[in-house]
Amino acid sequence: MSPRDHSEARLHAVLEEIAKLGQSDFPYSESREALNLLEATYEQHLTKLASLGSSKDPAIVNLYCSEALLDIFLYVPLLGFILRATNVRNAFEVHGPLLRLAKQIITNDTKLILSSEWDFSPFMFPEQRPLPNFVLIGLPAPETDNPLLLPLAGHELGHTVWQQKGFETKYENDAELNILDAIQSDISAYQKHYPNHSVNATDKIADLDVNIFVKRTIAPVIGWALARAQEYFCDCVGVYLFDEAFLHSYAYLLSPSIACSRHLDYPNNIARIQNIINAATHFQKSAPKIYQVPVGFISMFQDSPEPGDEEQKYLSALADTASQRLCTTLISETEKLLNSSKAPQLQPTIRDAIIGEFGIGVPAFKAQSITNVLNAGWTVYDNPTFWPPVTDKKTRKKILNNLVIKNIELLEIEDRMTNAAGHI
Repeated sequence: MSPRDHSEARLHAVLEEIAKLGQSDFPYSESREALNLLEATYEQHLTKLASLGSSKDPAIVNLYCSEALLDIFLYVPLLGFILRATNVRNAFEVHGPLLRLAKQIITNDTKLILSSEWDFSPFMFPEQRPLPNFVLIGLPAPETDNPLLLPLAGHELGHTVWQQKGFETKYENDAELNILDAIQSDISAYQKHYPNHSVNATDKIADLDVNIFVKRTIAPVIGWALARAQEYFCDCVGVYLFDEAFLHSYAYLLSPSIACSRHLDYPNNIARIQNIINAATHFQKSAPKIYQVPVGFISMFQDSPEPGDEEQKYLSALADTASQRLCTTLISETEKLLNSSKAPQLQPTIRDAIIGEFGIGVPAFKAQSITNVLNAGWTVYDNPTFWPPVTDKKTRKKILNNLVIKNIELLEIEDRMTNAAGHI
């Protein structure tokens, strides 16, 4: 048996699995479309291999086989994601409203797949080559019956916006300059860790910028700073789109902190919460009646331990400084982008009307947006006496979750009826 034989066998196995998946009941068309695109990718690899004659240079054949194997490693996890998206534990009712929101803030060609995942934190697959314009968001499986956590999808949509707009490239130079400025402002701290890097007390930023030792040292720091800046930006997107509901859902999922060292790609908790508060305060300037911050919100959180030795902690602190200096710009960037896309914002009057309907145990007509529904839901969640006869927490939560889901479903029905009427 040759590498080519093994490669063809692997591709046939993947395609057979895709055929089995194709027999699933897909709740929306995007899942089947994604499956068809992945199938075409693997069939293309088989076609390429079949086109190679038996006398073809083995090096060329091996190159084709290696490319096929890479795509198996890269994209088979997507098949699992698509399969899990068909599971009945998913709240299929939320797909339509979230898809419309994604189309509004990203591009009208955006396609969305939601799945329950066995990661407790929501996550998003970066855009994959075979699936252009697809956004794949995984939500924690234990919370699939909890629609009040849907505002966290706003953060995940922010990652797609960040990538689509090329913000990493846009802010890379700013991040590096911020790092160099932080070094220059405390040269002695750098010299303490790197006494042999030819850094002098009189060095300016321009001197540091041409010092090859400094450039090599800060290369990973720039990456951490940009990763943290991306998290700050995505939080801003979540705040803008879902208002106070985003803050509540964030606290539900992550307060006070995870009992382990923070990942180097993430900001520390307190800085992150302060950025969320700053974003809400900034957005409130043009919308005074919304973007309220719950009393004592920041006190619900604490920082996780810093990872690594003293040298790594120093470099991490440089990344913190660099990313935090970008926060004001990122908040303004978020507002400019989402305002220009006419992204929906909380409408307090409608939220209050929804709360009134929830009080009598029914979903509200003309809720307008998922933001209004989710903020109404959180208001009820925070009021333990909202339904006086219902004193059991679990029962109250179950009633509320069902009402929120039904209201989101009604929102989708109303939108489809409106569109249907517009085409008559």
